[in-house]
Parts: sequence; structure tokens; C-alpha cells
Amino acid sequence: MSETLGKEKFTQLFRNCLSEIEIEEKNTDNFWLYIKLLLKWNRKINLFSASFEDLIKYQLCESLLLFKVIKDKGKLLDVGSGAGFPGLAAKIYEPDMHVTLVESNGKKAVFLRSVCATLKLSCDIKNERFEKMKFDSLYNYVSLRAVSIDSFILKKIKEICNGYFFHFTTLSSPPLDELNLACRVPFHHHVLNAYKL
Repeated sequence: MSETLGKEKFTQLFRNCLSEIEIEEKNTDNFWLYIKLLLKWNRKINLFSASFEDLIKYQLCESLLLFKVIKDKGKLLDVGSGAGFPGLAAKIYEPDMHVTLVESNGKKAVFLRSVCATLKLSCDIKNERFEKMKFDSLYNYVSLRAVSIDSFILKKIKEICNGYFFHFTTLSSPPLDELNLACRVPFHHHVLNAYKL
């Protein structure tokens, strides 16, 4: 795929998805730079296995569903950031938001740092296991995607979140009984569950 063709295809897919989820288009060039870095790094380390179209639609744009709920910039903690969804995508969309990315895999954490350095984004990146981390402040938002939840993780999230906990699941997955579900934002076969804490 040539860069021109790649950027044209990306821009079309990105704009169509943003229109579909009714999110304002912002920072398209930075999102394209992010995707280019993702494609480049994916040849060295396993960051994603989706097709180009699914990467844009179901990982990048789906991440921006957060902004259907987020009204104030606040502080976001993204648990298990991996390739940067949804935390890094949220930071690119809203650069003034305070974002902390937690990723236990060292190579993925290096990738996240590389993207932030290239795009000149101020992000806190913690190469640690969330379960072992100590926190001295609260977050307005905590997000979790493609990470299984157990009672310990849930307890820790409750302790550090003073706002909304965002959990991405498939549509067929029921909401968590233990939390107060504020809303569910569906997107194709996935859904963003927003819990008020």
C-alpha cells in the first residue's frame, strides 16, 4: 500500500466512522501519523492482527466513543493500553486531556513512548502491572479494553476512579452487576459500557 493510497483510504474510513458515531473530526493528520507508526511497528512486534479497515473502524474509531460520555477533559487512566486503544487515541483526539497509559509489556510501552515523542504528546506511560501499582491521586475516567476483569482489578478501579469507568465488550456480554451502569454506547458488534463511580 503506497502512502498516498493509504492516507486516502484512512481519511475516508476515519471520516465515515466519525460521522457514524457522531463525533467531531479533529487532528486527522496526527491520527494518520499514529496509524503509520502502528503499521511500521507491527512488523517488529505484535500490536494488532486486524485488517486495515477493521483497525480504523473497530479499534481507532471505537476508542473515540469515550467522547460520547466525556464532557470535561479531566484525567484518564487507560489500563492495558497495548497499541494505544483507547487511551492514546483519546490523547490524540484531545491533547489537553491528562492521560496515563498503563502497559506491562515492555516493547509495547516503548512503542507508546515513540508515538508520544513523534506527535509531541505529553503522556504518562507506566510500564507496570496495574495490579501492583500504587496511586496517590484519583482519576476522572478509567478505561479498559481487551483486558479481563477480576474482583481485585474491579476493587482497585473503584478506589482510584471518581467519575466514569469505561469498559469495552462485545454486544452479547452483559453489563457488570457490581457497578452502576450509566449508559451503553453500541458500535456494530461492540459496546462501550460507561459505569458511574
